[in-house]
Amino acid sequence: SKDDELHFEVNGPTSIRIFTRLGSPSSVLKDNNYTLFVKEDGLDIGTYFFNTWLSVMSNLGTSKEKISKWRTCWINVPSGKHYYTIKNGGMSNNPIYIKVKQYEK
Repeated sequence: SKDDELHFEVNGPTSIRIFTRLGSPSSVLKDNNYTLFVKEDGLDIGTYFFNTWLSVMSNLGTSKEKISKWRTCWINVPSGKHYYTIKNGGMSNNPIYIKVKQYEK
């Protein structure tokens, strides 16, 4: 929902990749815009704008809901322990599905 946030901890130095998909995308491309706000240790480090379209090959396994194609962004994590928050930017009323993957440097 618009108020949900994803919180996680990362030990750096490393890189993380945020994968996102929009639930129930529209057939009208301009209606598939969405944003994510990302914070590191409580400070805003980025607002990421995405535009996507329907994936003809994918849907949610449990509900069979149609979903969009993947959109991603990268974050370089500095040395030490850091806390991240990812929040829906409120640009879309559709659900946003998020997966985070850490890559070793």
